[in-house]
Amino acid sequence: MKKQLLFLNLFLLISTLSFAQISITKKDGTPINDGDVFTYNSIEEANAKLVFYVDNNTSNPVNLKVTFNDITNADGNDMQFCYGTTCYFNVTEGTQYPAVGDDDVIIAANSNLQSNGNYFWNKVDGSDVIDYAIEFTDANSDFSLSITYRFDQNFINVNEFNQIPVDVFPSVANETINVRVKENVDLNIFDLSGRLIRTEAISAGVETLNVSDLTPQTYILKLSNKEGKVSTRKVVIK
Repeated sequence: MKKQLLFLNLFLLISTLSFAQISITKKDGTPINDGDVFTYNSIEEANAKLVFYVDNNTSNPVNLKVTFNDITNADGNDMQFCYGTTCYFNVTEGTQYPAVGDDDVIIAANSNLQSNGNYFWNKVDGSDVIDYAIEFTDANSDFSLSITYRFDQNFINVNEFNQIPVDVFPSVANETINVRVKENVDLNIFDLSGRLIRTEAISAGVETLNVSDLTPQTYILKLSNKEGKVSTRKVVIK
């Protein structure tokens, strides 16, 4: 009995390691893990495409399928999904791709699928948060990995929008805020619904802005220079 249990545990371990050797990454090599949520606040191609690569380090071919398990606040007509040799210019909730009649995507043993032509891209703007619940599965094994592709126009990614050295203080203000920059920038002030409230031209140095006319709430300050680099900050007006 003990030998049987030992053999079973060993078999499960080997099986788990084999499945783990199927990996999905972003274009830059960042691992895509089960449960990851990828949020975009743009519909522009350069900023909203989720390109994915697949590595098969097992000794068996992988027949990778993609299913859109759930679509929230959209109908799928503006999701462009390209995979293998086929591009879909709309997708359907509950449908597995490649669709019936299209070529399967087979990744040979100890091989990979690294093409910028494999991607998800939401091309519709909207005030609601749009979610695509996506699952990768292998028809030849128990491999499964689920992610969410999300569009949220109010999403602020600090890593993407921290390109200009800037100080904004205080972060909680009543009447004035100070903006310190090393170059001339344009300042846009948005409320949390994404509505543009005010635009200012800020000169290099420290500039004091009167914000006493703003409704007490949280605002997003977006600063951009002539090269198109951007930084954002949050301030609370009381």
